Amino acid sequence: MFAMLMAFALQSASEAAPKVYEVEFAPLAPSERQYASLGPAGPYFPEFAFRKHQSGEALLHCTAGQDGELKQCIHGEENPGGSGFADAARMLAARRRIRAVDGTPVGISIAVRVPFALGAPVNGIERVVSLPTVKAAAPGVRGHAEVSCVVTDKGFERCFVLYFRSSKTTSPVITADAAVAAVSQVSTAALAKDTWVIIPMDFSPSAPPRP
Repeated sequence: MFAMLMAFALQSASEAAPKVYEVEFAPLAPSERQYASLGPAGPYFPEFAFRKHQSGEALLHCTAGQDGELKQCIHGEENPGGSGFADAARMLAARRRIRAVDGTPVGISIAVRVPFALGAPVNGIERVVSLPTVKAAAPGVRGHAEVSCVVTDKGFERCFVLYFRSSKTTSPVITADAAVAAVSQVSTAALAKDTWVIIPMDFSPSAPPRP
């Protein structure tokens, strides 16, 4: 009898729990496609979370508008904590870059889950591939960089530096030209075309030119 009562109580609590709606992302603008490696959130993916290679999610509480529009959103939980996903999710909602799906009722407060997934498919672009770490050299530079490129018939194109972390306080920041030039040593033979890739690079100082 006690077990039956407990099962009924758990079922009632589950039924009373508010529904959490999923969201869909607006397509990235042409000027934002270079950030496809960050997943559907694109340039709104928090830099701190990316530096730690963290994916996660945030929960927002919003007023539901027409066609899933999210209004007057306030922060809910974020996982992992301190990742910046909650702030990023609220910004996405404020700029109408996400909308609730599954037939949200209009004019009431709802909870929505906003995922942040590195490498998730974006607007038909293939899933982002993370390549093995490349050893590279540059004058006076020691540290780790991550470069994102798209694979084309001509090789890597539209490359840009996602971030650079120096291993010494006195080390200069790697220039985009040096990082992109180092990409040329990576083969695209086994990579699918129109795929975004992330190329990790460990930089060490290049040898001084001989006199």
